[in-house]
Amino acid sequence: MQIDALIRPFPSHVRASVTNHAKASRRPLMFALFFAVISFFSDAGGGLYGKTSDGHEVLYVVLLFFALRGVLKLGNTPRLNLLFSLGTLLLISLLAYCLFSAAWSEIPLVTLRRAALQFIVLAICMGTFSRTDVIQDDFVGLIAWPVCLVLMLSYLFLALLPGYAISTAGWRGVTLNKNTFGMLCAVALLCASYLFVVTRRIRWILVAVMAAVGLVQSGDMTSTLSMPLVLVVAGAGSLMSFVSGHRRYHAWVLGAFLLLFLCAYLAYASGSVPDYDVLISDVFKHIGRSESLTGRTRIWNAVLRNVHYHSPWLGGGYQGFWNGFDSPASYTTTHSMGYMGQAHDGYVDLYNDLGYVGLGMLMAVIVTYFCLLWRLKVLANPEFYFHFCLMLYILISNITESSLLRGMSFMNLLFYASYIRVSSLAARPGRLADPAGRPR
Repeated sequence: MQIDALIRPFPSHVRASVTNHAKASRRPLMFALFFAVISFFSDAGGGLYGKTSDGHEVLYVVLLFFALRGVLKLGNTPRLNLLFSLGTLLLISLLAYCLFSAAWSEIPLVTLRRAALQFIVLAICMGTFSRTDVIQDDFVGLIAWPVCLVLMLSYLFLALLPGYAISTAGWRGVTLNKNTFGMLCAVALLCASYLFVVTRRIRWILVAVMAAVGLVQSGDMTSTLSMPLVLVVAGAGSLMSFVSGHRRYHAWVLGAFLLLFLCAYLAYASGSVPDYDVLISDVFKHIGRSESLTGRTRIWNAVLRNVHYHSPWLGGGYQGFWNGFDSPASYTTTHSMGYMGQAHDGYVDLYNDLGYVGLGMLMAVIVTYFCLLWRLKVLANPEFYFHFCLMLYILISNITESSLLRGMSFMNLLFYASYIRVSSLAARPGRLADPAGRPR
């Protein structure tokens, strides 16, 4: 039931007060996303590498307080079924394992501190999406506000202070670096595309164009290549879903698929398609990158060699590796391109920190997420495609940038927010309906 229907019998000033508190529970997450990408709060950029300061951690404690206050002010008990759902329990178990890894971490206090911070970030997301009557169907709008605000600020700085907003490697706007700006533009493009399809408002096309231009100019090849791929996959999935419900199109789709397969086979048989090694080399040459992914493979090899110094099953302790030149990561200065602050691969970093156990738990969380996401598709929830695209992008970008379970990074916040949102929607019984009562 929507909150408007619940409070309709009360006087207008009471309705306004309750609605404001409901909205207040969503604002902390919006502020958290804003602080995670804007460079003026340098500690937020440090969150990308696992580093945080006392002031920045206190900020997130304050945001958690307001998130929970906005929920509890409504006077009813928050939904406990979300807390005890399988998806939430798996994610909490993974974070508990991060906390427990302090027992064998080389820097146990740092591990405890940063693992506790992950619980705070998760609690902010749960405080935002823990109530059925508070949750409005505006998750994408919630994400779009801070993302588009930073995007507009970036274009303002590009016009007024280009020396600050443009680095030698590409545009960075008001974010920490070009890769962060590329991620921001990719998410803004996804939000604008979804909101245009839903609302049909021209302004979202303008936002999408600005995001696309910023994405290309950022020089972040991971986002530039992966986001179009994600949108194509989502479009193909939407088309197949439409075709499956209209039998008269089955023959046309099957014919097109067979024709495409035949053309591919003829191209391969005639020698028009180069060998795999040649093809990969040509692709990297075309995009202006080396086959080492700008030196990333050297960093991966250096970090993976560190696994020999601790248990490959348990890891070396959550975020106990990248902690400055006097930390265990100091040897990477001679074995790779220098001290990088991260392995530029979230899965390599996670394996180094938490071992096979941590990787296995993360895979279980991801598989559970997609199972919950499938329930959204069955319920015909319009947010299904947005969350599907967002999660694909997060998983792909994590191959070249450490983001999952990495401090207060922008992508990690989106991962938690999407995961808890999908868990909350999947817990709703029956087919969803819009405010007018029509099933979606």
